[in-house]
Amino acid sequence: MFRRLFPVLLCLTLAKAAEHRVSSAAELAGLSLAAGDTVVMADGSWKRQRVVLHGKGTEDHPITLRAATAGMVLLEDNSSIQIDGEHLVVAGLWVKDGSVELKGRDNRLTGCAVTGGKQRNFLHLHGQRHRVDQCHFSGKTTEGPTVQVEVEESPNQHRIDHNHFGARPPLGRNGGETIRIGYSHQATRSSGTVVEQNLFEGCDGELEIISNKSCDNIYRANTFRECAGFLTLRHGDRCRVEGNFFFGRLKRGSGGIRVIGHDHVVANNFIDSVAEGAIRLTSGIPNGPATGYVEARNVAIVFNTVTDSPGATIELDAGIGSAGRTLRPENIVIAHNVFSLPQRAVLTKGTEGAGFRWTGNFSNRAGDHVRKADLMLTRDLHGVWRPSPGSPLQAAAEAFPGIGCDLDGQPRTGRFDAGCDEISQAPAIARPLTTADTGPAWMRAPKTNFSEILAHDRERILIAAEAALKREPLTITTHRAKLSEGGPNDFYSNGDYWWPDPKKPDGLPYIKRDGETNPENFTAHRDTMRELRDAVAALAAAWLATGDAKYPAKAAALLHAFFLDPATRMNPHLKYAQAIPGVTPGRGIGIIDTLHLIEIPKAVKAMENSPAFTPELREGLRTWFRDYAKWMSESKNGKEEAVTKNNHAVAYFLQLAVFAEFTDDRTKLAECRGRFKEAFVPLQMAEDGSFPQELARTKPYGYSIFQLDNVATLCQVLSTSEENLWEFELPDGRGIRRAMAFLQPYLADKGTWPHPPDVQAWDGWPARQPCLLFAGLACGEARYVDLWKKLEPDPQDAEVRRNIAITQPVLWLRR
Repeated sequence: MFRRLFPVLLCLTLAKAAEHRVSSAAELAGLSLAAGDTVVMADGSWKRQRVVLHGKGTEDHPITLRAATAGMVLLEDNSSIQIDGEHLVVAGLWVKDGSVELKGRDNRLTGCAVTGGKQRNFLHLHGQRHRVDQCHFSGKTTEGPTVQVEVEESPNQHRIDHNHFGARPPLGRNGGETIRIGYSHQATRSSGTVVEQNLFEGCDGELEIISNKSCDNIYRANTFRECAGFLTLRHGDRCRVEGNFFFGRLKRGSGGIRVIGHDHVVANNFIDSVAEGAIRLTSGIPNGPATGYVEARNVAIVFNTVTDSPGATIELDAGIGSAGRTLRPENIVIAHNVFSLPQRAVLTKGTEGAGFRWTGNFSNRAGDHVRKADLMLTRDLHGVWRPSPGSPLQAAAEAFPGIGCDLDGQPRTGRFDAGCDEISQAPAIARPLTTADTGPAWMRAPKTNFSEILAHDRERILIAAEAALKREPLTITTHRAKLSEGGPNDFYSNGDYWWPDPKKPDGLPYIKRDGETNPENFTAHRDTMRELRDAVAALAAAWLATGDAKYPAKAAALLHAFFLDPATRMNPHLKYAQAIPGVTPGRGIGIIDTLHLIEIPKAVKAMENSPAFTPELREGLRTWFRDYAKWMSESKNGKEEAVTKNNHAVAYFLQLAVFAEFTDDRTKLAECRGRFKEAFVPLQMAEDGSFPQELARTKPYGYSIFQLDNVATLCQVLSTSEENLWEFELPDGRGIRRAMAFLQPYLADKGTWPHPPDVQAWDGWPARQPCLLFAGLACGEARYVDLWKKLEPDPQDAEVRRNIAITQPVLWLRR
């Protein structure tokens, strides 16, 4: 009988769970909450509010406090949150000037952000078994750790994971830690806290990014990027530092791991390009005070890889002789590590204490305690140097107690590989983290949408549109090309990099100077086409911004003159594009000249419901683009261009995709998707996401940008809910995401470009590249969108303008 009643009683219990909506801390305080209840905080600014969540939930039915819209509840003006009870969850809040405190046990802070403010701690943890995950912390400028864990009589067993710790500027003194677990007086207590899979970026508060001041903590699979400091085991014993990634990029103050105390394990870490040394074993004070230093003792430094770091790789007795430190580290095992050192670096600094044991270590440089070898390391797409098959590191190490996997979480079996990475076919479960992996989802995702881009560009749009209103009709028939074999309605241009032969009286035939544009070439038709695009796109964007009918009315007149009026229209073919005097009347690669027309269909689509766009005009424009796409597909020139092996083929199929979308040609759209997946990614993209054919040119930077813009725009045009090219990847990971990851750092800082500078227009790049906006929105990469907003929207360099086909991004976004 009791078995029959139990489900009924359970349903009655769950039925009591309630949702409460509150708009002030006082309303929350007046609630009596039960297990399973949810409290929804109203979106908006909560100023000078002390939000207190009390209650007792259960593991299966916690009490939840959340924002109505994640990221839209802003606690400001010295507000605070206190979470005190059992099985309480707080989610989706943004503390912009305040602090958070967790007490009790089994509580969770998730998907929240704490930024700015002058509180001593942004987050303060008491009690047991709390979880802090998918949160963001940045901007602390005052004394005190960003996150402080109180270590009490019983182990804490907290878990701090998948958080993004953003920039913290130098404090200039002690007290600027990002995370501190315990205090000096709590150093002998066991905390048992796990800090894993967090991203630390620009955490420069002081020498200690993480300050361990308790026992039995684990720091694993975290990523440190350009942080001026060390992960520091400052007090306490029996901690593990394993599987972390350190990328210093030679930033002043950047370092790896400082080891103080007893019985620690430092294993499977990757430490790259840190300026101040990779591992520091610290000397101690005999019978020193609680705030003093204890010598490193009984410590294992095993299976780590250190690369490209100019400081002392291992400091054997850091601090010896200062502040009473006379006890050198002792009983240290340094085994099966890999040290790939630059010329000025030294392997060790200082003097060993008693009981050091070195075994199985490798280096590219000769030295005591290491075997010199060609390490055969290759940097992967995430910046990690890994051994190649056949490396002497392979199967070079014996098993070691407590080490069962490598940096990636791949199992180590049999004889282990030296260093942090095991050559393995097993799936990797860890990798260097980025902002896409950590922090609140609402903060990772770009907040930019069509309306916000329109608002962002409104002034620029209206200025361009007002100029377009004053335009006379733009037609190629106005400019007669004397060398053209076609008629006045036939488009004509010259090959850009072809020049008169100075050895010939008439200069014929022209000769090639790759990457150098001949300023005397005939460009009037190309310029007219681009001016038409500029004007019509601006008018369409202005129509979206204002609804003023004067803009589409002007656009309709310009389009009619260029495409439809028999006397002034451009014929729908490119037989005479990129001609070379004395060589050929026109070439297939000339089809790239109409790349600037791809914004016309987007503009027409934006304006087609306005009164000026009559059915005759709409159908006439579709007929022109249908005829042109047919010529592209069937002509000798078009067939030649379609099979090129570089940016020309991508530009060809981008045009074909846009024109097919405009004319509802599903066959051609399918062909374009197939070409993207079967040719452009597998045949043009390298494993690191670069495009080798473009890198081989005399303008590798500009060509790489041009190619990526067009590949990203293809994804923007061709992706559907059923077939999303933004997510398409080959088995080796190649796809648009990898291409963006390769080039974006060089768009952010051209000075880091590792290839030769372009022979022309180097100073003009980058501009506001469409790939940053499209990929940022599609892939949830806010940093791409942020960079896009900062770059020049209207470049003046003629070469740069010639290579950017999109001028009004709002026309390309879904509304």
